[in-house]
Amino acid sequence: MLLATPWFPDYVRARSERSRAAFSIMEIPAYLRILWNYKWLLLVGMIIAAGTGILAGFTVGPDGLTSKSIRSYAATTTLLVTSANDTNYQVEVPARPIPEGFTAPQSIDLSNTAVIYAYLISGSNLQSTVVERVRGMDREVESISALRRTTQPGGNERFPGNLRLPLLDVTAVSTSPERAELLASVTVDVFLEHVKAEQDKRKLKNADRVQIYVTNVGPAIMLEGSNPYTPVVFTAGGIFLGFIILAFSLHGWRTARRASASAQRAIPPAEDESDSPRQDEHAT
Repeated sequence: MLLATPWFPDYVRARSERSRAAFSIMEIPAYLRILWNYKWLLLVGMIIAAGTGILAGFTVGPDGLTSKSIRSYAATTTLLVTSANDTNYQVEVPARPIPEGFTAPQSIDLSNTAVIYAYLISGSNLQSTVVERVRGMDREVESISALRRTTQPGGNERFPGNLRLPLLDVTAVSTSPERAELLASVTVDVFLEHVKAEQDKRKLKNADRVQIYVTNVGPAIMLEGSNPYTPVVFTAGGIFLGFIILAFSLHGWRTARRASASAQRAIPPAEDESDSPRQDEHAT
């Protein structure tokens, strides 16, 4: 009889819908319900955080967005330190007559000479000449250095090898590839002029002079730098987190205010002593 009544299916359906709604409310964590109640505040915070984060990592110009992170480029020129009597293309050194009354000539280890030249190039005296040639240099973002190679041509001198080579790398770093290549080229020219001037001052014969050849002029390559999106992520995340904290603070303030109002309504009103009969009247 109960199943035949026309209102029974509607009753079961409404009962099941209320059960599902209550179960879904039980499943949602409290903090998510709080954030949902302040969804418009969080939406405004998200927009403000995104805009501020973009401005923290990029500048807006006529060409669009430009990253504020400084990009550095390095240009390297490789020099070979050798002599007029080098044996790089000989299969053996031929015998030579030794005149009486003279000591035998001694060969200088040019790999050690390359180390000395690296110090000269990195020194302030030679670099001051380079600065004059290029009309100034920003020491905060630009630099000139040199080091003797210890690896194969494809190796990286950041991880030195065990070879002793008379090869020298002159490296210039700047914020633009053209500037880095210019600094490397001018440094090599100034260094070669310095070596020739010292040889002329000592009046060395051509056979006794160190000869330096440019073996490779590498193009400027971009160095690994900071990620341009790092300030964007940190700035936007910090601002949005502040809005989340603001939402929880507003929820706590509202909850405390409602609790205080409920507590005040629950307190019964105090009796007015003026309406109560005085003790002396009762006594009379």
